[in-house]
Amino acid sequence: MMRTRPLDSSASWTDAIYDMRINMTAARLARVTATTLRVLQVLVANQSLRQGTYALELARAARVHIGSIYPILARLEKNSWVSSEWELENPIEGKPRRRFYRLTDDGLSAAQRLLLERGVSSTRQDLENEMKASL
Repeated sequence: MMRTRPLDSSASWTDAIYDMRINMTAARLARVTATTLRVLQVLVANQSLRQGTYALELARAARVHIGSIYPILARLEKNSWVSSEWELENPIEGKPRRRFYRLTDDGLSAAQRLLLERGVSSTRQDLENEMKASL
């Protein structure tokens, strides 16, 4: 269910357009699986990382099979929720470069809204507590 704040005389047109963009973005991911929610939860919790999160780290933190993470990330990137970039600094010797993923500004807003609507916590502390409890 998409929500918008009511337009009033104090709301600017830019606010209305921003809300409309967020709702359109959320509509593109109308069917969101529990696995995608866990991935979004980790991405939101890791948003403060300067470099982003690479896929294997993301899969481990979200408890998702590595073969499932790439289609989820591709769909999120296609819908402009996530951006990615190849590792440039200090690649590990003898290993391939990693691709780092992070939420876009619109993706962060949409993910936070979606997680809130679904009752999923997006704080790093809650995520760590959940991981400890599952061990």
